[in-house]
Amino acid sequence: MNGMRPKAALLAVIITLLSCTFFLKGCSFRKEEPVVVSEILMGTFVTVKAYDDRLPKSDIERIINKAINKAREMEKVFDVYDPTSELNIINLTGNAHVSNEMMNVLLAASKIGRLTRGKFDITVSPILKKNGFYDDMPEVLLSKIPEDTSGMGWKNIALDPGSGMVNLQNGAWLDLSGIAKGYIVDMMSEILAREDMDKFLVDAGGDMYCYTSDPKDAWTIGVRDPGTGGIILKLEVATQAVATSGDYENIVFEGLPETLSHIVDPDTGTVIRRQFHSVTVITSTCAAADAIATGMMTMTPEDAMMVADDAGDLDVIIINERQGVPEIKMSSGADRFIIKEEK
Repeated sequence: MNGMRPKAALLAVIITLLSCTFFLKGCSFRKEEPVVVSEILMGTFVTVKAYDDRLPKSDIERIINKAINKAREMEKVFDVYDPTSELNIINLTGNAHVSNEMMNVLLAASKIGRLTRGKFDITVSPILKKNGFYDDMPEVLLSKIPEDTSGMGWKNIALDPGSGMVNLQNGAWLDLSGIAKGYIVDMMSEILAREDMDKFLVDAGGDMYCYTSDPKDAWTIGVRDPGTGGIILKLEVATQAVATSGDYENIVFEGLPETLSHIVDPDTGTVIRRQFHSVTVITSTCAAADAIATGMMTMTPEDAMMVADDAGDLDVIIINERQGVPEIKMSSGADRFIIKEEK
């Protein structure tokens, strides 16, 4: 799954912040520099950039640090590698009363699982274990993850929002790495928004939420070419979330005839091979963008576009490397985010 990994193995950023405003034609030029705070969280670099002409730098830093502290708190809740995390209390007991944050993420995961026709699945841990993606996990956890796949699928998860109870059947084991990072970005963004920050961006290893009070003063985001690593597209994003999933990140090499990505296809029970393929999702929340991008990685472009059309507030950009030439496909509304290069 795309998301939190061991702290020692930082994820490469798969969608790159290029500029605050300076690529944008006709936008106001900000004389002040943004306040920037970066931390290592959730196995990646988390960076917050913020502007507010009304506040001194010290106040902006205080607000940003408040958001980062919240992320640090939430990281402990969803950490798949920590035996004491709330997530692993559920996994180890199979039946637990959970926090509001955990229930919110599980309900969102369920909704996105349905939207992606089962392609986003938080129960694929047996497949990840089999393919070596949990080799850094403490043995007390790794030994408990089932070897078989009978616990895979939403049929093995019962959620009761009223009582706050979660019940797992048939040895189901949850990994929320494909959605929790995006959810934490949303929580950080909510803190910044409540403080009425004029303009900010939260970037957690490529899972981003962009906000600006002036739509003409948008953020410019670069999307990588999955084959070369260079910037292939620039997006103009005002108040939206953006996330990319790619088959070239978080890969396993040793002892394999092919390079395996970290993306599991629940329908086949296999980890997909690297083909230099990426999916970028633009939507209203980072949790949704994160999870949908992960789920769409195992869809055909045609199916992904149908999901985008069904969802409404959702746009998709799919890039495939074909014999060294990138092929780009987009949903009908994605073009409005693309910055057209002047000839």
